[in-house]
Amino acid sequence: MKKIFTLLVLFSIISVTMAQVPTRKGWWKFDDAANIIKADVGSNLELVGTQQAIAGPAAGNGATRIGVGSHFKMTHGIAASPTTFVNEYSLQFDFRVKDIGTWRAFFQTSPDNSTDGDCFLRDSGFIGVAATGYGSYEIKANEWYRLVVSVKNGVAYKYYLDGQLMHNGTVQTVDGRFALDKILLIFADEDGEDNEIDCSELAIWDVALTGGQAKLLGGYNHELPKTALQPAALWNFDNATNLTESVYGYDLELVGTHTSVAGPTAVNKAVRIGVGSHYKAAHGIAANGGGTLVNEYTVKFDFKVADITKWRTFFQTAAANTTDGECFINKEGKIGTQATGYGAYAVIPNEWYRLVISVKNGTQYKYYLDGQLLLNGNMQAVDSRFALESTILLFGDNDGDDAEIDIAEAAIWDRSLTEDEVKQLAGFGHSLTGGGTTTKSLVGNWKFDNPFSLLTPTVGNPLVLVGTDQSVDGPTATNYATRVGVGSHYKFTHGIAPNGGGLLVNEYTLRYDFRAPSLESWHCFLQTNPANTNDGELFINKSGNIGLQATGYTAYSITQNEWYRMVVSVQNGSHYLIYLDGTLVLSGTIQAVDSRFGLDKDVLFFADEDGEDGDIDCAELSIYNYALSEAEIKALGGFGHTVGVEKEDGSLPTEFSISQNYPNPFNPLTKIDFAMPDAGNVSIKIYDILGNEVSVLENGYRSAGYHSVNFDGSKLASGVYIYRMISGKFTSTKKLVLLK
Repeated sequence: MKKIFTLLVLFSIISVTMAQVPTRKGWWKFDDAANIIKADVGSNLELVGTQQAIAGPAAGNGATRIGVGSHFKMTHGIAASPTTFVNEYSLQFDFRVKDIGTWRAFFQTSPDNSTDGDCFLRDSGFIGVAATGYGSYEIKANEWYRLVVSVKNGVAYKYYLDGQLMHNGTVQTVDGRFALDKILLIFADEDGEDNEIDCSELAIWDVALTGGQAKLLGGYNHELPKTALQPAALWNFDNATNLTESVYGYDLELVGTHTSVAGPTAVNKAVRIGVGSHYKAAHGIAANGGGTLVNEYTVKFDFKVADITKWRTFFQTAAANTTDGECFINKEGKIGTQATGYGAYAVIPNEWYRLVISVKNGTQYKYYLDGQLLLNGNMQAVDSRFALESTILLFGDNDGDDAEIDIAEAAIWDRSLTEDEVKQLAGFGHSLTGGGTTTKSLVGNWKFDNPFSLLTPTVGNPLVLVGTDQSVDGPTATNYATRVGVGSHYKFTHGIAPNGGGLLVNEYTLRYDFRAPSLESWHCFLQTNPANTNDGELFINKSGNIGLQATGYTAYSITQNEWYRMVVSVQNGSHYLIYLDGTLVLSGTIQAVDSRFGLDKDVLFFADEDGEDGDIDCAELSIYNYALSEAEIKALGGFGHTVGVEKEDGSLPTEFSISQNYPNPFNPLTKIDFAMPDAGNVSIKIYDILGNEVSVLENGYRSAGYHSVNFDGSKLASGVYIYRMISGKFTSTKKLVLLK
């Protein structure tokens, strides 16, 4: 048996990790009632409006009550990086509200408070903002919470509550709305969404805190709801600048070398663990399974190897790395170890796999690969070699059986997952028997031709109506449709297994034959939250553009009371594409695996939680379990619309061009028109006179036609700037003048 000293080791790990929490650049504890704006670290705050010194969460811990319409000005002292503004920072708020039902603002990046705040506690009790999305945890009145907002524009935007990840928000652009000027407003909003709030501690860092650091900051002991398959610790290696940071649990500690490499998809990155290198992981799981060590647990590894000529190890239970590892890939490509046995399947070099090992010492030891049982291994004894100390070594071995390996995700649970749960985790589509993958198929289709049975499918399960619908005329005399009423939607259990390397359905296609009776209200196509408590995922706005802020909107605007065939092809981590009548109209911002665009087992059609779901007509609705190709989508056809952006006479441009901005000089808004004779990718960026990029106005796919973009220079200094358009072989550069 491997000897350990559990409490001592755990204490030492936490102590080391605590030492790694960065020093605050500003810290205000509000304990001095006579000088409430005094800084414990950094510069004093400046009060605008009213505040009242009050008791805080504990004796001797004071707080401030910020009055309605009041706020603090914070001079944070963080240097701008990488360009004009501060793009990496973290904020901590220890807060309490007396009621739920009104809006509160946490911070505002505009120093003159002239725009909307940038983080809210909304009237329903959820924290966030539309641009990043809202967390799903509902704040309760008269209770203290610790909120940490960790920001690295261009990389990550995360909310933590009481040390737990509450929301992995939509990543924001460098020097965009969420970049900081020299002054940051705390609790400010320009249009009245800044009601009374109590704060007992406020802090700012010049770095984006990791999940492990947020966990160590802790909070007020609220437990956020966990999904059924949420692990105790998870590392996804997506942040190339900090590969050891956690999503859940504590950060890793590197011993040796590692490198960021491409992962299974464009946004699902990976780490390459060097020869003889490993991670130390403090998992935080208490002893269980009837022993003094951790005897029941599950580990998961998304991995790839370049060859099967060398041994690799997945984990080692001896914290000192003094004995042999506990799970290997041998030189035949088979997974296991002598004590448990090896699986019969040999992994293929340069292909991604998901390995899950479910352990309950004294009962079972099972290996799964891509959701299938690989080996029902030899059962191990309680508190034996396969029981965990408080630290587990990932990829560590004592005698050189630890060659280079790529890892896209690693996780650990505090229990032994069942076979059904492992099936839900799925993987990368390998068949351990036939070498095949999941059959690509249409899993749901509804044509709404029977007015007495609108919910009956042609393929798949019936729809469930929430609200009202009615049969209406469709595109032809024999092709009827359903009109889904205002505030109504359909619920559908799709039956698609988790895919795309995540716990949710990350690859799918949706088809809608639709008509908007009016553009006086918003219309929603899709809601991935089965409880309908978050914003929808795909809209028609009042201008007739289709999309969402997180993905972008189509330049093309639909016409009310006309039929369209929309196909949305989704492969999280790879692409997000919208087609109208067979033509690509939006190559949207790629979404992360298991993000808000991943599907749970139930999906809602036409649902939105806050009224942006006006009535809409649908003549056919379909869902596929894979991302249709462009050729497959073109073959579906449509209703004959030309979706390029045309002039009023119907003509398209004959050449690429970009106009002089108007007005020029300007303060702070100006408009730039550009033309594209062919559909394609286009980039329009703003540079200062030294050639430093200061803003990205356009960077994606646009249809053929005439387009325009607006530029807001409110955060820039007066001066001459350059804007450049690039599309294919076309390049054009012009100057604009910002005059404040």
